[in-house]
Amino acid sequence: MPEETKGIFISYRRDDSAGYAGRIADRFIQHFGEDRVFRDFDFIDIELGSSSVEAIQRAVDSSEVLIAVIGKNWLTATDAAGRKRLENPDDYVRIEIATALKRNMRVIPLLVQGASMPSADELPEDLAPLVHRNAFELHDSSHDSSWGDDLGRLISALDRVLERRPARAPTPAPTPAPTQPDVLSQETIFISYSRKDWDKFVEPLVIDLRQQGFKVWIDQTFILGGDNWYKAIQQALETCERMVLCVSPDSLKSPYVQREYRYFMDEAKWLVPLICREAPLPWELQGTQYLLYQNRATLIATLRR
Repeated sequence: MPEETKGIFISYRRDDSAGYAGRIADRFIQHFGEDRVFRDFDFIDIELGSSSVEAIQRAVDSSEVLIAVIGKNWLTATDAAGRKRLENPDDYVRIEIATALKRNMRVIPLLVQGASMPSADELPEDLAPLVHRNAFELHDSSHDSSWGDDLGRLISALDRVLERRPARAPTPAPTPAPTQPDVLSQETIFISYSRKDWDKFVEPLVIDLRQQGFKVWIDQTFILGGDNWYKAIQQALETCERMVLCVSPDSLKSPYVQREYRYFMDEAKWLVPLICREAPLPWELQGTQYLLYQNRATLIATLRR
């Protein structure tokens, strides 16, 4: 298949997330075109009588991105003998994802049904690298607005990955340059936060800072689905010289947030805790001057110094 026609492969377990995968595929086909979206039955039926493993590998090779749909039973699903399916080297889902990882393709874990990312010790060795790929979460499909918004964000991220415009949309007018381009440099401000605080606190803060001309590092901008998030965050931590820590009960419990602010403190870099939701500061932050979220104007003035 020519390089320019490579598309998206959707990997899923039929008895775990077939309904989700169907809805996702329908939306992808509407946006990217039918010839750029692949699912198991799209090619196994066509290759009837040939090796299904080879068919899977050919389809994966014909794709640029693999979406691994992970539901609540994805990890624990068993076969008729009671053995975990992922422990079987011939399991189709395992073959699909392992093939993509081996070829260093972009693999995006897509969490549905409230599922969580498995840990490396819960996965066979050839799937262990999956835990380092940045995951994307779709909220309950019974809430169509949230589902539609989430899918829209995923499609936008895939557009950036595939570097193309929507397949069936007319060519839009040139997009004006954003108030603050996405650039990682020493002047960039690292935002450390919990996703539970995004809508009410973090997103408005990011908008305010960018409108004031500040460069902002935020994972949702700089880390695309399927990226090695650990390496991307480490690069940002090493590069950025200033951090705004969005404090809340959830952020202070997050091991990722703890790692981020402790790295800054160990490196004696500039850090300001911004109290979004009241929570007791851990002992290592108690000597650090903090600001209240309501006083974002003071934060902006401080950052300008």
